[in-house]
Amino acid sequence: MWEKDRRRCTVLSIKRTLRERYKQVFEELSATRGLTMYLMSTQPESKARKDITTKKVQVISQQNVYLVVRDAIKKRFANEASVLGFTDFFCNELPCLKAGWQVED
Repeated sequence: MWEKDRRRCTVLSIKRTLRERYKQVFEELSATRGLTMYLMSTQPESKARKDITTKKVQVISQQNVYLVVRDAIKKRFANEASVLGFTDFFCNELPCLKAGWQVED
């Protein structure tokens, strides 16, 4: 599908922690020419308290990237539309994206 119609593609980048590595996603976003991008952080809530800050969420959001985090972390960012919890991502967002992935002959 990437070669056939890139506009129908979605990029999911998974990082164990954000730290400064979230900036790598911006380079990936540039390479994909603005497709929908999701950055998933799998770190536990105890470590995320220090690492996932309001400032980082704002920077990520300004780059048109969705941040996907554990549900407990999402609660801290309840009003941020660009932050999705795992449950919402896997149960709602991903099925909607998948529906758009149907390949036409």
